[in-house]
Amino acid sequence: MPQSARLTTVCVFILVACEVQNRAETRRLKLSVDSNSRAQSAGRSEEERREAERRRAETEREDSALEASLVESEKNAERAAGEPREAFEFTELVIKAYDTGSVKSGRVVLDAAVEKAADSLDLAIKADHAQAPALLLTKGRLWEAAGKAELAEAAYRASLVARPRLDVVLTLFQVSQGRLSSAEVKSLCKRTRPHVATEEERFALFEASLRYGHSVSVEGGLSWTSTDDLAWYKREVAKRAERKRAAEESVLRAEEQCRLEAELQRAQREFQQESALRAGVEDRKATETSF
Repeated sequence: MPQSARLTTVCVFILVACEVQNRAETRRLKLSVDSNSRAQSAGRSEEERREAERRRAETEREDSALEASLVESEKNAERAAGEPREAFEFTELVIKAYDTGSVKSGRVVLDAAVEKAADSLDLAIKADHAQAPALLLTKGRLWEAAGKAELAEAAYRASLVARPRLDVVLTLFQVSQGRLSSAEVKSLCKRTRPHVATEEERFALFEASLRYGHSVSVEGGLSWTSTDDLAWYKREVAKRAERKRAAEESVLRAEEQCRLEAELQRAQREFQQESALRAGVEDRKATETSF
């Protein structure tokens, strides 16, 4: 075989060998990458599994803790049947439980606890009439948390009969969602008026009467008030409107002052930039003249 032919054969052999080696290396790298990818995927799956187990265990712990607290509080209320404090504490726990993830998700159902809390409040009301207004207010909050608006409204009404209070009458108005007649709103406000202590409370009561009494005029909505109360309310509305207007004007003046100051600063920066440019031009002219 001629020398050139042998050389060509050797070159072809080398090229084929290199190609085979490159393909083998590529397969090896691909297998390595696939293996690493599978390992990483398995690692992520295992990590996700452990995280899911941790969350499930935490959820079960929270549910168990809430149920245990409810059972313990219920036992305390049963042992101290007729005692306002234990009834109040049990009911407050049930009310707060409605905001927990356990109850919102439906994992813990409070229907039985609500009924027992209401019963414990009833026993406490019978045993201590002096605490009836506060206990009835708590009972209303209990029914409201449980989504039973009519029972909540009835409890708030009973609390107002026992002792009129501004916070209770306002809560009743909110729960009733406009179902009360104008006459009933005025009647409740009139009964509550002697029990408000501050001017802020008085203003809030009058505002509630106008809002929930579906009044078309101040005089009509506050027809149940005295002449002095009506005159005071009108003066207070005017004063508050003036304070609001003055506050809004103050804000506008402050904003205008800030705008003017920003404009002045911008003008000063532009003047400084123009001065610097003018000085640079004059320096160049002076340099050119010197040459």
